[in-house]
Amino acid sequence: MNQSSDRKPDTRSHQQTRTAEHQSNASVEAAFDHEMTQQRQSYGASDNMSTGKRRSLITYNHITYFLYVISYFTAGLLWVVPIVMNYAKRHDAEGSWLSTHFDWQIKTFWYSSVFLLRHHYHYLCIRGFWHQYAG
Repeated sequence: MNQSSDRKPDTRSHQQTRTAEHQSNASVEAAFDHEMTQQRQSYGASDNMSTGKRRSLITYNHITYFLYVISYFTAGLLWVVPIVMNYAKRHDAEGSWLSTHFDWQIKTFWYSSVFLLRHHYHYLCIRGFWHQYAG
């Protein structure tokens, strides 16, 4: 009796496996393409601003980012200026990818403000406790 050393692999099952893998990959690629097309269409439908307006908002957003960076070196004195600028132009960017940048800057401002106030409150409580009981 001859063992499986001389046997050729079953080409039919091998072909079926390869076909199933190909169909699986093709269906995943088709689903991904469909999702990307829907995302592009949803952005395209709502992002109908002109190129000049988009460039203007991008430049405006770069200026606000720059002012945030400068505010760290001015002890936060310029911190309020970019937040006012963001609230002023936020509605112009609605429906485009730029709206996420305006929203992110506004949220960052408010979270940072709350954190700063909380930090100062805890610092004053600890300092008051220290002077009352340790001094």
